[in-house]
Amino acid sequence: AGDERGAARAQARANKATEHLGNLATDVAVEKAYPGATLLHEGEGQGTFDRVYAHPDPPPDYIIGEGKGGTARNTSSRVGADGLRHQQGRPEYRDVVTNVMAESDDPGAQIIGRRLLGAGDSVVYVEARQPLITTTDSSGRTTTTLGTIQGSTYSPARRDPGDDT
Repeated sequence: AGDERGAARAQARANKATEHLGNLATDVAVEKAYPGATLLHEGEGQGTFDRVYAHPDPPPDYIIGEGKGGTARNTSSRVGADGLRHQQGRPEYRDVVTNVMAESDDPGAQIIGRRLLGAGDSVVYVEARQPLITTTDSSGRTTTTLGTIQGSTYSPARRDPGDDT
């Protein structure tokens, strides 16, 4: 109390650490599900995916990875072509972010976005979580440990039949 700036800095550090845990969990989950996948892209913030991997033994050709660490929740959403808001992990969300990346001013993001657009149904979307488990023993001492990495794979990408990219 009384040190709001200090508290905000501490919260920012905690958010960064939990984001890092989520990215590590994503790397582990993707390697387990798609051995040999190679990390092509690391993103942060809006308009990009956390991770994009190439898979050497298709299908799929590409894996989009979104990581959640610690107590992070799936709170991200985007407005799709249909004018509705779609939650992270849904195909409509994936389509919006892919298009944003393909039109990005960042040449690296632009290349990855265009590859994803051209890959059609050979893209999967994986969300991985690295949960934190907090326990309190009989003496009142609290301990936080890493839980088991949890992963979910969403439906493959859709390609708009009218899209010639």
